[in-house]
Amino acid sequence: MSRMAPTDHPRPTRRDPHKRLMASILALAGPNASVESISVHPWASATFQGSRHKIVLIFTGDNAQQRVALFIDQAPEAEFAISGHIVADLAIDGRWTDPNAALDPPQVRVALSALLIEDW
Repeated sequence: MSRMAPTDHPRPTRRDPHKRLMASILALAGPNASVESISVHPWASATFQGSRHKIVLIFTGDNAQQRVALFIDQAPEAEFAISGHIVADLAIDGRWTDPNAALDPPQVRVALSALLIEDW
C-alpha cells in the first residue's frame, strides 16, 4: 500500500462564485432591479487569486431614484456569504438616469465592480 505525501493530493476544485455574487447583489438591490451587463475576469496578486466582476444594474419604477440611493449607500459595506470566497472590495463606479425622459417606468443604471478572492 503506497502513501501519498500531503503535496500529492489534488487541489480541491472551486465553484465559480459569480452566480452566488449576482444573487446576493440582486437581493440587496431589491425588486425591479435587473442586470444589464456583466463581465468577469481572472485576477491575481502575489499572494491571492480571484476574479474581478464588472456589473451594470438597471433600476426601474417610480421609486427607482430612492432605491438606487439606498443601494449605493449599502452595497460597499454589505457582507456577502459566498462559500470559498471573500468579497475583498465592492465599489460603485457610476450612476446615471436613462436619457430618454419619456421612458415609463423611469430607469436608473448603476455600474459597480467587485473583487472576489479565494478563501483557502
